[in-house]
Amino acid sequence: MQFKLLEEFRIAKSHNLTILIAILTNKDKAGTATNKINQKLNKIARGKGYI
Repeated sequence: MQFKLLEEFRIAKSHNLTILIAILTNKDKAGTATNKINQKLNKIARGKGYI
């Protein structure tokens, strides 16, 4: 269980890096990217029963 949480944390961190790169390159696209990634993370969290 703990390994699974660590793996998901690692994935979330890589998403944050993607968001940061998107913000630095293009602010308009960054908002959309952030929303899409957050939606995916929420869907994963709901599927795992964290929310």
